[in-house]
Amino acid sequence: MAVVEKPQLDLNSMFAGPDEMAGLRPLALSSESLKPILWDGGREDDRRGMTSQPTKVSFRADKKRWIIEIVDGASYRTGHDLADGALSSWRAFKSELRTRLRDGSTCSRADLEKRLPVVQWLPRYAKQDLVHDALAGITVGLTTVPQALAYAGVAGLRTQYGLYSSLVGPFIYVFLGGSKDITIGPTAILALMTRTFVSNHGEDFAVLLAFLSGCVISLLGLLRMGFLVDFISLPVTVGFTSAAAVTIASTQVKDLLGYGGENDDFLQAWKNLEENASHSRLTDSLLGVMSIVALLLARVCNCQVYIYLSLLGVMSIVALLVARVCNFQVYIYLSLLGVMSIVALLVARVLALLLARVCNCHVLIYLSLLGVMSIVALLLARELKNLDLGKGSREIGMFKRVVGKCLWLVSIARNALIVLIGAVIAYICQVNGRHPFRLTGEVTEGFPPLQPPPFSTTDKGTEYSFAKMTGVLGAGVVIVPLISILESVAVAKSFAKGKPLDATQEMIALGLSNILGSFIRSMPVTGSFTRTAVNNASGVRTQLGGLFTGILLLLTLGFMTKFISYIPKASLAALIISAMFFMVEYEMVPKLWKTRKLDLIPFIATFFGCLFISLDYGIVVGILVNVSFILYKSARPDTHIKRLKINGREMLLARPDQGLVFPAAEFFRQVIHSNACFDEGDHVTLVLDGTHIAVVDFTMATNLKSLIEDLELRKQSFIFWNWRRSAERTCCALYPAMGRYFRYGSTLNDLFQDKIEEDSSSTEYSNASTIVISTE
Repeated sequence: MAVVEKPQLDLNSMFAGPDEMAGLRPLALSSESLKPILWDGGREDDRRGMTSQPTKVSFRADKKRWIIEIVDGASYRTGHDLADGALSSWRAFKSELRTRLRDGSTCSRADLEKRLPVVQWLPRYAKQDLVHDALAGITVGLTTVPQALAYAGVAGLRTQYGLYSSLVGPFIYVFLGGSKDITIGPTAILALMTRTFVSNHGEDFAVLLAFLSGCVISLLGLLRMGFLVDFISLPVTVGFTSAAAVTIASTQVKDLLGYGGENDDFLQAWKNLEENASHSRLTDSLLGVMSIVALLLARVCNCQVYIYLSLLGVMSIVALLVARVCNFQVYIYLSLLGVMSIVALLVARVLALLLARVCNCHVLIYLSLLGVMSIVALLLARELKNLDLGKGSREIGMFKRVVGKCLWLVSIARNALIVLIGAVIAYICQVNGRHPFRLTGEVTEGFPPLQPPPFSTTDKGTEYSFAKMTGVLGAGVVIVPLISILESVAVAKSFAKGKPLDATQEMIALGLSNILGSFIRSMPVTGSFTRTAVNNASGVRTQLGGLFTGILLLLTLGFMTKFISYIPKASLAALIISAMFFMVEYEMVPKLWKTRKLDLIPFIATFFGCLFISLDYGIVVGILVNVSFILYKSARPDTHIKRLKINGREMLLARPDQGLVFPAAEFFRQVIHSNACFDEGDHVTLVLDGTHIAVVDFTMATNLKSLIEDLELRKQSFIFWNWRRSAERTCCALYPAMGRYFRYGSTLNDLFQDKIEEDSSSTEYSNASTIVISTE
């Protein structure tokens, strides 16, 4: 017995050939399950006495069978049954389908490309793409290294765990990724979630959380259950990310100011600050604050570079010589700019010496120089950006492009430069016998060990089995995967640029990245918005860019671990805090106020719940608030009621604006009762318009039957007008006698003619037929 996956159906080729299908012209064909397919009956419909409205054909899979449901969307002119006319044509289709399933010819290259995207883009790979992918991959790598080091601290893990976590994702996504821009690795939010659930239980718990998260994500992807993240609304998502950003920034204050203590959550971070503020270190504080100022000014001023003085020094000498030899007027401006940079350096040095004399701390020379250089560089870079180099010389245009590209690359790698400069300053100080900063500390050299994730461990003298470890992780086994999916899919949608997004494939790639990453001591990972934006801005052409990112990370682990130990914690804290400023979506509050004020409630509930309770409970609070709104809406449907007089007869028209389900059963009955009670002898027909009623459940059908009985006792007539066939089928399956109350017509006048034509028996319950095609 063969089990056929849904994507294996090649419907376009199946419908080509049989003569019986000649009268049906496919308008839209799809092999996706649960997606309707429209057919235009054309001339064949007219010969059967039907209008040429389309017939809807839907496909769904039931275990090992394909079920094809044909639902008529046309209005009949005669009593001919749709099934009698359509089934004859579908017999040929059924025969063809069985033949193809038996032969196994439905497995196509498209299916392989869908689940292994590298097969799709690699054969078309061009040499020109290699340069762009290499540049983008290296650029992303320069961004990944400092961020990974910082996010390991956010998760409460040793520094090297950030690099371990960044290693597998780029390689996996090269083969399984569906978007050229996405980069997978540690992120600030997922690192904080890891810290929330792992707490102080050790690194083995973080690795096991990555493995279990990968299993859950892969399972949800294979079961096509990515829709679960749709239950998290945008206000809840924004409230969660904003609260997470505030919490992350708060936990980094201790490293920024140089004091110790525990900062596991928002309240504890500020309580720790109050208790240990007097133990802050001046040097760490200055380095951290200056780094934040440099990063924020570069972003706010929209300059392509903020450390420009290193280039200006060389440029000034070269420009003076070239200007004298070539006598180009444009180089006069460059020369002046270079001289100004030298003057700025001298002024910065004088200020640094004065500040060092006042504070009696030699290291302030380097810190002050760094801060002043950053500010001056911003101003000079901004002026250079507006400088018109003219169009008269090809050499000048080339020079401008080369310099602009170099400055852009420096700007993209600003995080790496901040970390590099901080490490160089710390190293110089240590060589001279000074220790002004709290450093990252020793980092394990070499590559991570390749071993299965820990299913048992010993932490602080206590042995933990797999069951106990899972118990410690608790709700994190579910919440962390959902947050990971939400973040990754959101990033993928942001950079899809109108292209179709296969969420299932993204989840499979993400799940495997977590599973395989746990074998080299990785914490949970997901798609990174920051690094994806850098990848996109760097001009990446294909997913191969991730290969170069992974190679750079391997080189870092192999040769740069000694350098990492000199990185000041204040530099990493400044990097994180400066990024968190732009994760708090302040502008969302006025937008929600202007559009729908009620959406502020889940936003506020999520934000403060995450801050003052915890991130996991906070997002649950937001989801519950949203669900309560949805339930209230379903329990209190808006019903528009009008009293009309048509053809001399009075009627009461009631039109609900949505489906009727059990929470609204009693409320809807009371609304109809309160509006349908008239004086005795007042014969008013109640018409219940079902245009917007897509679904009716058992409880509501029972209440409708009781409503009809109550109205009949008062001798009032009752009509269900233009209800969906699915709703009619539910009511009639429960109480067949209700079928006589259902009427259909284009206008209300049709309901009040002297003689109301009864619907044919063939359409009393449903104009649907079901064909079950077994693969046996």
